[in-house]
Amino acid sequence: MKLPDHPLEPEISPIARDEFAIICQSNLLSYVAGFVDVLGFVALFGLFTNHVTGNIVMIGGLLTTHADGLIPKLLAIPVFVMCVALCRLVVLYYQRRGQQCWRLLFCTQMLFLLLFMVVGLAALPITDPDAPMAILAGMMGVAAMSIQNAQARLINPGQVPTTIMTGNITQAVIDMVDILSRDVTHRDTALKRLKIIGPAIFAFMAGVVTGAYAFLYVSFYALVVPLVLLAGLVLHASLRRA
Repeated sequence: MKLPDHPLEPEISPIARDEFAIICQSNLLSYVAGFVDVLGFVALFGLFTNHVTGNIVMIGGLLTTHADGLIPKLLAIPVFVMCVALCRLVVLYYQRRGQQCWRLLFCTQMLFLLLFMVVGLAALPITDPDAPMAILAGMMGVAAMSIQNAQARLINPGQVPTTIMTGNITQAVIDMVDILSRDVTHRDTALKRLKIIGPAIFAFMAGVVTGAYAFLYVSFYALVVPLVLLAGLVLHASLRRA
């Protein structure tokens, strides 16, 4: 069977096919990332669901202080790696058949967020970060956000990162300097990029603040918010394809 000429080209989802849609998607996903990350951090004694770096730092701190919570941070790394690897395999499988899988990735992320909420509620009250149910809840959150990390590179690659803001803030500062410079070429490119990166940074911050307060008042039920937002994103994209 003859394969397509470019079977492994990056997939472009219908969610972001123009500049306005790209900005909306980046803002929404950044908000979701900030919301879920702070909820996991507050609820599960400093567990980062979004990225490996924070958990590695926490592991170093826990090893020196002998505090509780080491097990979930250690487990988060292989869970994150395994989920990203599985995402890659799924995308390759669909690409070789000339099919898209953006909807599958988003729906799988929603499933793990739902499990994060359900298991987290079942684990309450969480007084021991190394308790089995608390660890299971955390791994559901890590799995969900590892999918978002993976889809940012596999679906619509080149888009602004939505889960980690260090690189975005660095690029935003560089772009602001370029905008103020006299180099027209750099200024125009920087301005276009800053239109996407800038709002995403503030959206992430908004997600962090609202996620923290939402958990304070409604516990793991707060995860309904990112679930609804992701469902709306998928529905909107599906309607655009119709």
